[in-house]
Order: sequence, then C-alpha cells, then structure tokens
Amino acid sequence: TPNSLYLGAKSFQTVKGKTAEEIIGGSEIPIALPSRSSSIRAEIDSYLTQEGLHAHCVFESNMISALKKTAAQNLCSVFLPKAFVMDELKSGLLIEVPLKKPWDHRTVLLGGANPMSDLKTRWVNLLIEEIKALSRHQYSDSVN
Repeated sequence: TPNSLYLGAKSFQTVKGKTAEEIIGGSEIPIALPSRSSSIRAEIDSYLTQEGLHAHCVFESNMISALKKTAAQNLCSVFLPKAFVMDELKSGLLIEVPLKKPWDHRTVLLGGANPMSDLKTRWVNLLIEEIKALSRHQYSDSVN
C-alpha cells in the first residue's frame, strides 16, 4: 500500500494545494517521525534521501500513538505507513496528502502485548515458509 504524509484538519487548511513534498521540505508545518532506532524510520530516512527531501523533524517517538496524536492535534505532520493511521483517516482526525512517488512500506506487524494467538502463530509459520520458498527459488536461479 502506498503511504503518504498525514496532517490534522486545521493544519491541512494552512497548506491546502501544496504537495506532500512541498510540505515536507517547507517550514510551515514541522514533522513528527518514528525514533531513529525503528526500522520504519530507516525506511523513511531512505525515502527522503532518495527524493532529495529534508524534513524539519521536531518530535520523535517509538510510540506510534503519540506521533498520530501530535498530528491530529495540528502540532505537526506525520509520515507513517498508511495502515498505522487508518482509524484516524476514517474518523477525519487526519487528512492524507499523497506523495508524488509512492513509498511502499513492507514491514509486517504482529503486535500486541498478549502471547501469540493460534492465528498469529499460523501466520508467522506461513511467512517463514514463504521466505524459505523464496530463498530456495533465488538460490536455484543463481545456480542455473
């Protein structure tokens, strides 16, 4: 799923008509990003570098809920995978500003504080089998 920049409704009104890239590179609305220790942040930084963008980051957190809340309260924009903000988009708390060149986030989250359920366990096992199959396929292609 392509991902975008997300803003609170009031913030969106101040930059309406601008592209996500203009907002990220501008100074009107700062950005909140996941902490540098997260794999998502590495993906974001890589994307921004590839696109020649410099984000004015004023807030970093490992807590995705804190990032979303700062954007919903119009304190900043947030650059996250779309799956993380679906509820806020549906409720109108956040507005999506699409990127010209999509950033495809490919990390699978199997979160939750509870021990893995049977469904999660089956899902993880399926993923492991798929990865093994891909590895075998890539190995056989490189040998041939």
